[in-house]
Amino acid sequence: MLLSRHLKKFKASYNLEENQVAADFCKEMLTKYLELAIVWSEDEFGEEGFVQLKNNFIASIGLAPRDESFFERYGDYFLNYYLFVADLKQILANSKKYPTNSQATHNIIAERNIFSAFLASSRYTSLLRSDPGVKALHLLRSINFSLFRIVKTTKNYKHIVVKDVFLKTKILVEPLHDQLFNGLNKGELIQGFIFPVGRVSFLLKGHICHPSASKPYIEDSLSSFIIEKMIPPEAVLQQLAKSFQLFSRHLKIPIAEVYKTIKS
Repeated sequence: MLLSRHLKKFKASYNLEENQVAADFCKEMLTKYLELAIVWSEDEFGEEGFVQLKNNFIASIGLAPRDESFFERYGDYFLNYYLFVADLKQILANSKKYPTNSQATHNIIAERNIFSAFLASSRYTSLLRSDPGVKALHLLRSINFSLFRIVKTTKNYKHIVVKDVFLKTKILVEPLHDQLFNGLNKGELIQGFIFPVGRVSFLLKGHICHPSASKPYIEDSLSSFIIEKMIPPEAVLQQLAKSFQLFSRHLKIPIAEVYKTIKS
């Protein structure tokens, strides 16, 4: 019994240390390996699937705003979507290397997304041998793409606490090494990709900060969504992204006109 308690304490301390190593690694190296996954996918599947997905994304979300800062965020949001949400069947449809119904194609589709396929690849295995810290990237398999409400900020913005509006879970989020949370306020709605590493989580670049004035219209639509259960979260997120892009491109359009169509 005494040995069992000590063993549990040892495992807990080991997991805590391992999680801290993973968190430190992700803070510093995450962007590099996301870029490597994109390069790998183009080499592996060809550019056709990527281009087709980009065209479909633009058709459903809208063109990027003309402002340079918005354009960069738009690009990061799309790349996150490509890595973690995009339909692998759609991407493989134009791939010469992966013919329909082949075993290799089935193996790729069995992975949940492009990034998971990258982690299962020999390219990742070689990276793991050269840098053991890369194993932290496996935690990205549980990434959470959603809409989050900021429920707490700290005085120096070392972290924020957000609540997933669909799952109702609270998440402690720390900034990546080159990321700032300054300007984010309690009650604001942000949309993007969050992944857990131990007791903390990280928000990927490219997240959408919906304007404060849009909150009543978004929450009204979400109330209807939660009550009626008629619209899947993915469709709501797509419409919200479209509304944000429209607002960013046409600031003179009343915000009510832009955000009132989430349910339609």
